[in-house]
Amino acid sequence: KYTAGSAPREETLIIQETGEQMQVAIIGVGPDGLSLASSYEVATKGGTSKAKGNLFDMVTAKRIDDTTLEVSFAKNGKAIRSVRSVLSKDGTTLTVTVLQGIDAQGKPVKGLSVFNRQ
Repeated sequence: KYTAGSAPREETLIIQETGEQMQVAIIGVGPDGLSLASSYEVATKGGTSKAKGNLFDMVTAKRIDDTTLEVSFAKNGKAIRSVRSVLSKDGTTLTVTVLQGIDAQGKPVKGLSVFNRQ
């Protein structure tokens, strides 16, 4: 549910932790009907990494606690979105809150997405 801007029509997160690294892929369909596809790898404790795809090209993650991660995304050197991801205690639900951000047209985006483990 978004309170500003439009949520993606469809969005899937694929997250895989291997040792000290976390690999994340985001795929889906944007509110405009265009394909969404980006991926990145970052240390599980946090850090900065380059990203691939059409959504952003740089990501910075900060581990808050065992279940909470804050992530900032940038494209062409400009901050475009900051999110807080919280994993449920049973590990089955990931709640991602867009703390601040802009869409492709530069309009504000803010909201909440809930992902269930498949």
